[in-house]
Amino acid sequence: MEQVGSDREKQNTPIPQPSKSVSTTVLFAVIGFLVLIILVLVFFSVKNTHSLSQVTSTPSPAQIPVSNPVLITTALSMVYKPTVLVSAKVANGITSLLKPGDMVFAFSMRDRNGSPVSTSSQKFQMALHVLSLVQNTTIHKMIVLSTVDDLNAVKQSITADIDTVGYNTEGGITPQSEILNAQINVPQFASIVHSLGKKMMYAPSHDIFDMLQLRGDLGTILKSVDIVVYQGQNILPSEGQTQFVKNMQAKYQ
Repeated sequence: MEQVGSDREKQNTPIPQPSKSVSTTVLFAVIGFLVLIILVLVFFSVKNTHSLSQVTSTPSPAQIPVSNPVLITTALSMVYKPTVLVSAKVANGITSLLKPGDMVFAFSMRDRNGSPVSTSSQKFQMALHVLSLVQNTTIHKMIVLSTVDDLNAVKQSITADIDTVGYNTEGGITPQSEILNAQINVPQFASIVHSLGKKMMYAPSHDIFDMLQLRGDLGTILKSVDIVVYQGQNILPSEGQTQFVKNMQAKYQ
């Protein structure tokens, strides 16, 4: 009984309340801490976005909106906003994994030291065919060529469902004169593609990309394109992801 009484006395004992000044101080401290966290996050977000835009391309209102992690079968994509980019040959098998804004592609490029591509070329016809099999209208479609001359030869036959044309420049499949005069030929390629009402992707091999960077032409070139790809597929396996990212940041950040 005495124990019960003691418990009641304890229950009836008023609990000291913190003063209003202490509560206010704690509240402001919490708010200040949250504001600091937000400022830090904003700082790193702006820094990372700026770095990415330097590495990839100049933002353009006409750019294709994309929002998913990079996944490429032949090259490391460096677009302003990452996207999933897969070959049209396998696209139908993974349709459920693709989201609006993702892209499928098909090659219609010259073989090394091969003949030009025309509308009757098997490569061009096959590219149109595999792209036509992708029925998802929320997925972007791209056909990839390797020379300005080939683009001029087939431009009127590129179907309406293909909204992007790629320009893949590499030694042996692109005339050397085009590679050396990329500051002229890339904007020319882009102008032709844009006249068709389509987006343009520029994908030089990494050595060409680096050459244009050193020459000071890259900035001017990228103003004319909608997407740029850095082809690091041969470097990445040998360097490893950590070293590859480190080297890319050292070059372009």
